[in-house]
Amino acid sequence: MPGRSIYVIGALLVAGLSIFLSRSPTAPDSAQPKTFPGRNNTVLFLSDTHAGLANVHVATSHAILVEYPDLELHYASFPKLEKTISETSAFAAQQNTATKAIQFHPLVGRSYAQSLDDVGFYIANAIQPSGLEGIASLCNNMQDFLMPWTATDYLAIYKDVLRLLDEIDPIIVVVDPIFGPALDAIRTQGRNHAILSPNNLKDNFVSMQPWASMFWKYPAISSGYPYPVPWRLIPANFYLTIRFIYSVLHTPRLAEKKAFLKANGIAKPLDVFTIYQKDYLWLSQGLPEAEFPMVTLPSNLVTCGPIFRSTAPAEQQDPELAAWLSRAPTVLINLGSKVDYDENGAGELVKVIKTLLANSTVQVLWKFNKRGPFSQDVFSEVSDEIKEGRLRLEKWLNIDPAAMLETGHIAVSVHHGGANCFFEAVGVGIPQIVLPLWVDLYDYATRVEYLGIGVLGSPVSAPNWTSSELTTAFTRVLDGGQEALRIKETARRLGEVARKAGGRFRAAEEISKLARMGSG
Repeated sequence: MPGRSIYVIGALLVAGLSIFLSRSPTAPDSAQPKTFPGRNNTVLFLSDTHAGLANVHVATSHAILVEYPDLELHYASFPKLEKTISETSAFAAQQNTATKAIQFHPLVGRSYAQSLDDVGFYIANAIQPSGLEGIASLCNNMQDFLMPWTATDYLAIYKDVLRLLDEIDPIIVVVDPIFGPALDAIRTQGRNHAILSPNNLKDNFVSMQPWASMFWKYPAISSGYPYPVPWRLIPANFYLTIRFIYSVLHTPRLAEKKAFLKANGIAKPLDVFTIYQKDYLWLSQGLPEAEFPMVTLPSNLVTCGPIFRSTAPAEQQDPELAAWLSRAPTVLINLGSKVDYDENGAGELVKVIKTLLANSTVQVLWKFNKRGPFSQDVFSEVSDEIKEGRLRLEKWLNIDPAAMLETGHIAVSVHHGGANCFFEAVGVGIPQIVLPLWVDLYDYATRVEYLGIGVLGSPVSAPNWTSSELTTAFTRVLDGGQEALRIKETARRLGEVARKAGGRFRAAEEISKLARMGSG
């Protein structure tokens, strides 16, 4: 199963804050002139490899293959993604025999995620409490989030993208907003392009809301505060927002990198002032109905709703697991591929699972990997449930998340609050329990509570959890009482709204329009 991890945070922070910065008096006025019209009906996707950043691009490319087979599709990324693109093409060909395979182009250099690893940023560095207690960790890591690549790697990727743009000559380029070297190359050539973002609307467009409400009404990123922000928390919210903005503007460690890049031909490397531009299409999987109320949204924004990958049905991906899921309503516990459990955290979950299985007819699928020394005694009290098959622990899940949710057998999705986890559950209409671990994950936990589609599972102890908190959370969502029924119905209705928005098919439609516009 593709993972969700800390690497998606960079996309959330850079793309979102750029809109705030682009409105400052010193920001550039508008887009560069389009000097390269490109070949009609030719589309190039440019993204990183990590699932949290790439999934919306892969999903949209699949939809284009199925719905618009006359278009010529190219996809440039790092080699790790080639297998995924090949599988996407093969699945699309099963649905529409007229479609042609996506032409994959491997890029030189290191991916965003690999580059963060190279600078020593690991998942343990990411886990942090919310609010004032955790803001220092976020701000200290900001320069690595903005540009994890070395200057020479950044330049090499930039030149490789320039080469591909010349060779493919696409009429429209679809790009990930965090992919700095690619965005710089696109704008150096003045290529027509569309931003395709995995982010929610608040993270991108909160600065556009009237009366400077980003400071006092909307919870600051990583704050964990409710919406609207209570009066007593407004001073802290204001401070968190200001400190976050300062950490993006004050980047002394990046100065040397940018000087090198400017000396080698990139006029404005990684210019956060211009990631958002009003003259270019911005596609988001955000949805007004799945968001805190937003008064003002830009005219070049298209809210597509949840954009998630479509692959083979669950029973084709893993027949045995799919058959197991069909035995009973299933609680899915999946905190992403990068999250593992220490003995205490696992033990607290085991206590809750024991109680849950003893008092209901559900079964539990837990994606589990341990961290450090571990006693098997942790699982002794659920050994019978494991033997009976009501509790299943898996290191890796061979069914894609959306396909698993679409089986209809998942009663609740327990996740860490990643954007894709949130939107997949919204798109399918399934209740959520969120156990946030860092930065934007706290925001998604707040959003789930505000929308009434789930609960925050660790309101006191996050980024950890206790069995008492989790018991309350599972009871609220699964006990069959009025609140549980209300959450289930609200999630179901929001799922209907999300599906009507179109998701990957709406994004594909907008891109196809641009691909057919012609040089005129």
